[in-house]
Amino acid sequence: MARPRIEGMDEKIIDSFLDRKIFSNQKEVVSAALRALVREQKVKEALERGDQNYSDEAYSSQIDGKKDSNVSVGNLVRPSATR
Repeated sequence: MARPRIEGMDEKIIDSFLDRKIFSNQKEVVSAALRALVREQKVKEALERGDQNYSDEAYSSQIDGKKDSNVSVGNLVRPSATR
């Protein structure tokens, strides 16, 4: 499946990060945005479950884990047939 082209306002936002030298390329910007989206979703799901112990430390250990860097997004990435 081909990746969609980033256009319009999204492209301007990405360019603003590159112009300010916060990130060095589009891939880094998109990766950071996806990690932020995953973090937001995991916190939301934890709160919905009533898990008051969910913290930034838990998120960081999951997303930055050396054993499996995809452990924190595993429950978000599903085949489209199961959604």
